Amino acid sequence: MATFNESISFLLAKNINVLYNKIIINGGNNMTNLLDAVKLAYRKHVMNDDSIGWDELGYCLLDAICNEIGDDGYQKWISRIRSGLEPHGDTEMPDE
Repeated sequence: MATFNESISFLLAKNINVLYNKIIINGGNNMTNLLDAVKLAYRKHVMNDDSIGWDELGYCLLDAICNEIGDDGYQKWISRIRSGLEPHGDTEMPDE
């Protein structure tokens, strides 16, 4: 049985490999990045794929959102959510 450190090392290596594939190999193509994020979220939430970690999914979604609306747009969007200005299900993104 693997030790705790070996397990953590394996998970980190796996997450780094996934992020590397999404960022480097896809060359920053936003549409591919967004599609990959949606597919990963679908596998995790709908198919209950436990091979996808919550952190991995979160980083992938964050990367895709920031690539689409920019870091400033992301910060504005998060501020709206935290202040309660964006109700659940609202898909409007802030103006850039």
